[in-house]
Amino acid sequence: MADQKKKLDAETEVWNAISAFEQIIEAMPEDRLALETLQEAYEKIGDQAQALNYLVRLAKVMLQEGDTAGAIGLQPKLTSLGGKDPAAREILETIQQLQGSAKPPAANTPAAAETRGRAPAKRLDISNEMSLAWELAQAGEITQDEYTEVVHDLTENSTKALNSPVTVLHVLEDRQYKHRERILAYLAKSAGMPLITLTAFELQPAAFNLIPMDVMVRQGALAFDQMAKDLLVAILNPFNKDLQENIKAVTGRECHFYLVSAADFETALEKIRKASAAA
Repeated sequence: MADQKKKLDAETEVWNAISAFEQIIEAMPEDRLALETLQEAYEKIGDQAQALNYLVRLAKVMLQEGDTAGAIGLQPKLTSLGGKDPAAREILETIQQLQGSAKPPAANTPAAAETRGRAPAKRLDISNEMSLAWELAQAGEITQDEYTEVVHDLTENSTKALNSPVTVLHVLEDRQYKHRERILAYLAKSAGMPLITLTAFELQPAAFNLIPMDVMVRQGALAFDQMAKDLLVAILNPFNKDLQENIKAVTGRECHFYLVSAADFETALEKIRKASAAA
């Protein structure tokens, strides 16, 4: 029963992502991240035709932008998904022609070294943040246009090497969304999680040192105090149960979770950085 619920929750997240990114594509038809995400999402749910449709569109955008290397990298998937599809065959022929005429940089040159050292951007898993954005839109806490903007920013930020978590609350803070306090109150009430202000606490090294800095930054969680052997942990997405379970596993402690604002989280994170540097 639990496995079935987990499967249904995963499918719901995929459909939420599809809905979000299809709205982005309507506004920005050549957004590469959105095209790639839609291709992956449709492939995940077994809709090969739609997956191929977005893959072909992605390849065309890459070619239009002169990203021959990126388009060449799509060949195996275009072949496996494309079969005898005319659009896939046509784009594959174009890529193969370009591949045949392209000359790699000479060995032992700066250009060759740069090509060897280049790695594709690794996207963070933002599925729980996408679900949170969808929840806020469904509840009327953000408008449809704001929802599209939030999803776009989440997607774009998920491929960047940021020193801050990639969360809905961060996007709303960055955009100076005027109803941020109302949204925090809504989230606290809906999730049944206390909303606190971290500045009211003196951050305890014995607590925050239990969570590695990369986990704080990538997952948006920091421990700020202890209660006996239990940890008090500030998070930015009260509905992210995977995060809560992961923090319990990382720390090996029983944890009590509290919702905080993005600005409050960032202030605390900076204090922890300085304390760690001074130690």
